Amino acid sequence: MKKGKLILIIISIVIILVVLIICRYIFLNSGWKKINIENYEYNESTTVELDLDGDNIKEKVGINETGKYISINDKDYIVNKYLNDDDTTGLKDYNVNQYYIVDLNGDGILEIIHRTYSDMISPSTSKYTIYNYTNNKLKEIGNISIIGSIPNEIYVKKNKIKFEYGPYESPEDFTEEVIYKLDI
Repeated sequence: MKKGKLILIIISIVIILVVLIICRYIFLNSGWKKINIENYEYNESTTVELDLDGDNIKEKVGINETGKYISINDKDYIVNKYLNDDDTTGLKDYNVNQYYIVDLNGDGILEIIHRTYSDMISPSTSKYTIYNYTNNKLKEIGNISIIGSIPNEIYVKKNKIKFEYGPYESPEDFTEEVIYKLDI
C-alpha cells in the first residue's frame, strides 16, 4: 500500500512538472504581454504628473475638457484631429475621448493611447492614435481603427500591438484581431 501511494505521488509530480514546462514553453514562445488598458485610463479635464520619457523627471500632463488637446509641461498638442477648432462641445464626428497612458513595450517610455468614438453611431468605430513623448516632443507612433466591440485588453510584443475584439454583428464567441507595428 505504501509503495502504491509513493508511485501515485511520483506520477502526480511528473504530470505537474510536464504541465509547468508546457505552460512555460507556450508563454515564452507567444511573447505577447497582456495589458488591461482600463487600469491606465485618464479622463478629460485631468491633470497628472508622470514620467513620460523615462528620464526620472515627471512631466505635467493635462487633458482638456473637449479632448482635442493634451498639454505636456504647459505646451498644447492636438491629439484629436477629428474635432474642428471651432468645436468646443466635442460633439462633431467623434464625441467620446478616452486616454490611456502606459508603458506598452517595457522600454521605460510611456505611450499615450487616445481613443475616439461616437456613441451615437452603430456600429461603433473606435480610432486609436498612439503617441510617445521623447526629446520634448509628442510623436504619433501608430493609428488603428476598429469596427466592433471595444477591447478592454491589448497585447504587446516588442514594437507590435494587438487588439482582439468581437466584430460588429458577429457571434459572441467569434473574435477578430488586428496587429499593428508601432513606430518605436
